[in-house]
Parts: sequence; C-alpha cells; structure tokens
Amino acid sequence: MTFQQIESLTQKYQWLAPILLRTGVAVVFLIFGIDKFFHVNAWLAYIPPWAAQFIPMDLTLFMYIQGIIEVLLGFLLLIGFWSRTVSFICALHLAGIIVAVGYNEISVRDFGLFMATLALSLREQMKWSVDGWMKK
Repeated sequence: MTFQQIESLTQKYQWLAPILLRTGVAVVFLIFGIDKFFHVNAWLAYIPPWAAQFIPMDLTLFMYIQGIIEVLLGFLLLIGFWSRTVSFICALHLAGIIVAVGYNEISVRDFGLFMATLALSLREQMKWSVDGWMKK
C-alpha cells in the first residue's frame, strides 16, 4: 500500500475518529470502574498518604464510589449521551488523579487520557450517539 493510498483510505474514514476515540475512552473508564469492585485494595495503593487525609470517608467506600462514577461516565460515553459534558467531567476527574498521584507511570497514562477526554469535550458528537439521535 502506498502513502497516497493510506492517505486516501484514512481520509475516507476520518468520520470514525471521534466515535473510535469516544468508544476507547469509554471502555477504559468502564474497565477501571468495574475493576475497583474486584481489586479495591490494588486501587487503594494508588492513593498517596497526603491525599488520603483529605478524603472525608473510609477509603474503601471512597474507591467504590469512584468505581460507580467511572462506570456511569464510561456508560454515558459509550452510548454518546451528553458526550461533551461527560467528556469534560472525565477530564476533570483525570486532572484530579494526575495531581493526586504526582509524576509517575500512572499520571503519564492519565495525561494521555486527560487530553483525549478534553478533545472529546471540544468536538461535537453526533454519529452513532444518543446525542445525535436526540438532535434529529
């Protein structure tokens, strides 16, 4: 396949980009949210001691609430309901995690997810979404 053929092919399917990005981010949030119910202790290890003192509840309960929130956000993104608002909330959620964990492999990964959710919040989501269906 030549460079021009690849360019033509990607241009033909560029409309899929926001759908693929939204779906990918949604799956990440769903997996992380669900995993918090099966491996809560592993997730608790990511809370730094300085941040734990600001959490006004049992840390396990906090992590379960985080799991519920992440599953809800992931589901809403997956179906494309309130896509821009939900993406922005995801970006804020990830920004909080990045600040809490500091610079490490987790925050670098989450920075990439942060940028993806921020990009989604700035782009209109219409194709293959509840938002698009409701706008018709």
